[in-house]
Amino acid sequence: MPRLPVVSMEDLDLFPQNILKLRYPLDRRIDTTEIDEFLRQHDPIWWSRLVIAARGFLVNMQDYTEEQIFNLDDAFIEIHRVFVAKNTIPTPLRFIQNLNTLYSVPNYLEVLQRLDPSKNGYLEENPFEFEPQRSAFTQMFGSPERYQNLGVANSQKLAYDVFFRLLKLCFERFRDPNSTVRKGIKFSTDPEWQPDNRVVLFQSFGQNNRTWVLTDFDRHIISHWRPNGIQIIFGDAYLEKKHRGGFNLCDFCGMLEQAVGQFPVYQKHRFCSEQCFAYLLDGKK
Repeated sequence: MPRLPVVSMEDLDLFPQNILKLRYPLDRRIDTTEIDEFLRQHDPIWWSRLVIAARGFLVNMQDYTEEQIFNLDDAFIEIHRVFVAKNTIPTPLRFIQNLNTLYSVPNYLEVLQRLDPSKNGYLEENPFEFEPQRSAFTQMFGSPERYQNLGVANSQKLAYDVFFRLLKLCFERFRDPNSTVRKGIKFSTDPEWQPDNRVVLFQSFGQNNRTWVLTDFDRHIISHWRPNGIQIIFGDAYLEKKHRGGFNLCDFCGMLEQAVGQFPVYQKHRFCSEQCFAYLLDGKK
């Protein structure tokens, strides 16, 4: 029975250390004729860490402004909802079909750049105003007739592009598991797994305090996996090491202390914020 392929941050085919070595197939689209079995593979941790790794890999490719990271994170949150939470429209299959349709537009990424009003781009004709691209674009970004949505599509395109590349490569390995033997620390089964230094999550501190500065993507992962978000992101071994060092987690959201004894305890409840404390007292799990 086919299994999800081994995926490791050490795999330079998936995660090259130099952006100049990032290779794309000639056809970015994914063959959907046999993809149902791949999408039925129920391993939420594998899928979640695939999104986490893709996001961190992209963010570390080059320097981004806070606004750019905000836009990219919106896309990765949506990807996580589609492939992990699976509580949104489109479904994973429809998501793939939509991007396949958009990639059928010649020079798709360049077209988005030239349609973005904030970039002073110009095209005489918007290819996304015609079917079937219109329906696909609308499901992904909203009506292509609104300038704001064209800007959103352009600002998020790299997130979808990098993830779609990973998805295509993983699907090809799934279909032909014997083509190559892959070794490395596996996403979902190895307790030693942790993102390498290219996966930037929880890496900055608030000025003059000891709390994490969280992005929207960080908050989404923490909330989705509550209270096990830190374990999903950093791996079992990392968390066990922190526990041995005397660090604790918030009993409600699972946030990790940045200093031993940082989180207060009341009535045996350890909490990182007033909001988490209120939830703990109310018993809202």
